[in-house]
Amino acid sequence: DPDAWGDDYIETLMALGRTQKLVNFLATEIDRPNISDTRRDSRLYALVETGGPAAAEAPLRRLAKTEGGEWEYAYEETLVSLGKEQTLYDFLATKADQQELDTEERNGIAFRLLEAVGRT
Repeated sequence: DPDAWGDDYIETLMALGRTQKLVNFLATEIDRPNISDTRRDSRLYALVETGGPAAAEAPLRRLAKTEGGEWEYAYEETLVSLGKEQTLYDFLATKADQQELDTEERNGIAFRLLEAVGRT
C-alpha cells in the first residue's frame, strides 16, 4: 500500500538523486484511484518541484477540468510557463462556453483570454 510506504520511498529516491524514477512514481501516485485528495495534492506539488511544469501538465489538466478552482489557475500558469499559449487559449475558450458561469466568472475568463492572446 503506497499510503504506508510512499513517503519513505519518495525521501529515499530524493536522497539517491533518482529524479526520473521519482517523477514516474509521483505521476503514478496522482492517478491512483483510492488516493486521498490531501495525499494527491502533496504528490502533485512534489511532482511540480521535481519534474517541473511539463511533468505536471497532464495531471493538472485533469484536475482543472474535473475540480476547477485553484487547479484551473495552476494549469493556466503551467501552460504559460511552457509557452503553450494556443492550448491556454483553447482551454479558456472552452471554459467560457459553459452555461453555468456567472458574469464575474465570464469576465475573468475574458480577461485571461485577452492576456493569452497578448502573449502569442
